[in-house]
Amino acid sequence: MVQGSRQWHEKLPFALLGYRTTGHTSTGETPYLLVYGTEAVIPAEVEIPSLRVIVEAEIDDDEWVKTRLEYLNLIEEKRLTSVCHGQLYQRRMARAYNKKVRPRNFEVGQLVLRRILPHQVEAKGKFSPNWQGPFVVKKMLPNGALYLTDIEGKMAEMAINADAVKRYYVSSGMGSRILGWGYRIRVEDGLGVLRLLVLSWIIVVHCLGVAIEEEGGDKWAGSV
Repeated sequence: MVQGSRQWHEKLPFALLGYRTTGHTSTGETPYLLVYGTEAVIPAEVEIPSLRVIVEAEIDDDEWVKTRLEYLNLIEEKRLTSVCHGQLYQRRMARAYNKKVRPRNFEVGQLVLRRILPHQVEAKGKFSPNWQGPFVVKKMLPNGALYLTDIEGKMAEMAINADAVKRYYVSSGMGSRILGWGYRIRVEDGLGVLRLLVLSWIIVVHCLGVAIEEEGGDKWAGSV
């Protein structure tokens, strides 16, 4: 372990040796093998000679050169095998990722909320809101990105990925509690806000009417 931050350059060769002599999941081989066609001789094999080191020490130079040429001739085959292994690994990763992804389908004119990412100025801590908005979907790109505008019509400078956007629903819990029926309204254009205001006014008028009728009924029962 490095005792201080100034000694990292002394341990860097050991870290690189460990990285280059370790098999990678994406390729199935070590980086050293893909470059030189054979596995590296680690320092432990020099201190305690392994079978490979003992065999190479006993053969003559001509035999060693011949063996080395055979390794170099097979290096292209090993690299192609590694490429095929990497492609299969990518397909497995994509298949596993796609199983967990829920498609997000948006339409132009819908109201959405935008996630506040950690690098944005609006991100101020764990207790701050995670979403901001609402915004209106102005344009959709084929790669899953969206261009958003605010309520005033000002368009964002950069597109945002659909993964950082969710639909915005305008709902009224008060109306559902008073009238006994729940509803959810999705505002798709500017008229949706006007419809919501009209509906809220109808709910208020209805509640006032119910209250007046109940008060009048109580007075009539008292007079009887």
